Amino acid sequence: METLSKKDCRKNNTNKVFRVVILLLIISFTTRSFGQEKPENKIVLPIEVKAAFEKRYPDVKASWTREYRGYNNNQLRYEAKFRGSQGNDLAVFDNLGNLKAFESSIALSNLPKKATNYLKKAHLLKKVTEAVKVTDMDIQSDSDIDLNVKSMITYEVGVVKENLFYDLVFTDKGDFIRMVQKD
Repeated sequence: METLSKKDCRKNNTNKVFRVVILLLIISFTTRSFGQEKPENKIVLPIEVKAAFEKRYPDVKASWTREYRGYNNNQLRYEAKFRGSQGNDLAVFDNLGNLKAFESSIALSNLPKKATNYLKKAHLLKKVTEAVKVTDMDIQSDSDIDLNVKSMITYEVGVVKENLFYDLVFTDKGDFIRMVQKD
C-alpha cells in the first residue's frame, strides 16, 4: 500500500480548494447576473408621456408597458396600468403624450340597461368576470364614423363561457357590437 507524503497531501488539498473557489466564483457570477434587471424590460418614457400622465393623474404610481398598434403595428403606444376608484384603470398615450384611450373598471350596475338586458337574455350575467368603460380618443377615419366625433365610448364585459374567456363589446347606448375571444 502506497502512502502519500505531506507534499502530495498539500497539493491534493490545494487542488480541492482551487476547485471550490472556482465553483463559488461561477455561482456568484451566475446569481448576480440573474438578479439584475434586463435592460429590454425597462421602459424609458418620453418626457412628454411622463408629463402628460403626471398632469392627468397626480400622485398615481403606474406600471408601464410599451406596445405597437395600428395598421402594420407602426404606432408606438405607452400603456399605464394603475389602481383607479373602482378597480384597475388603463391609460394609453402616444409618444407625444396625447391620451389615446382610457379604460376604467366599472360595476355591472353602471352598464347601459340594454347591455344588461342582453347579458340576461344570453344567460351570461352570472359568468361576468369584469366590466370596463372604454373611451377611445384615437378615432380612425372610417365611412361608419362621423369625423366630427372626438372620442367614442364603448363598454367591454369579460365573460367565461365553456372555459374560454370572451370580451363582449357594447356601444355607449348598450347595443351589442361583437364578441371577441381572448387568451
